[in-house]
Amino acid sequence: MMLQEAIEFESYFRCYCIGGKHVRIMHYEPRNPHHLRYVANHDISPELLQTIHDHVLRLNRALGYDFNTVEFAVRDGIPYAIDFCNPAPDADVHSVGEENFEWVVETVANYAIERALAQKPGQDNLTWGSYMRYATGAVGSFQPVIGEVAKATAVIDRLSIEKAESNTANDLTKIVGIGTVIAKKLHDIGIYTFRQLSQLTSQDIEIITEAIKFFPVASSVTIGKSKPLH
Repeated sequence: MMLQEAIEFESYFRCYCIGGKHVRIMHYEPRNPHHLRYVANHDISPELLQTIHDHVLRLNRALGYDFNTVEFAVRDGIPYAIDFCNPAPDADVHSVGEENFEWVVETVANYAIERALAQKPGQDNLTWGSYMRYATGAVGSFQPVIGEVAKATAVIDRLSIEKAESNTANDLTKIVGIGTVIAKKLHDIGIYTFRQLSQLTSQDIEIITEAIKFFPVASSVTIGKSKPLH
């Protein structure tokens, strides 16, 4: 059980997250009768919607849920995560509406096929979130989610390169020397695109190497192997 402040909100959003990467933000009004709660249209900026999108991804990657909903109450322009542990969320067409229902069915079906094709017999194929991996000692020492967000923000703010959003991410594994593990670490500190990598200076590379402990393609990035790809 978690004690939480009551938020007097101006707008409210309920967000599906599938596979820790597919997000659907739904305008929601919990004060309406149940069958009208998704009949809402809040006036907020694209920047705030992007912030909500990124927070949904960070929470779900920490929790490790393949299917979840996160709810945000917005007060004074700040989104507060209200309810983010719903691994069996409401997806009934009569409550969420036809459009949201169709998105959930299509996205979950595609993700189930993706996971089935990626299954490796004899290996652990579970998607443990960073919260559990830290808590069990599987990856370093435990760090709260908020600490991870603050650390990522601190790293990207120290770099000379432009910032990018997660929804603009390129497949960094196309660069020689970057595998899925390094790509994930780069994403965690705010590096998503080939363009960002092509802008790195030697000082930036030192900062990144310190942050992620190992950056095997430092030299290849600086001589422009990422430039033709952005």
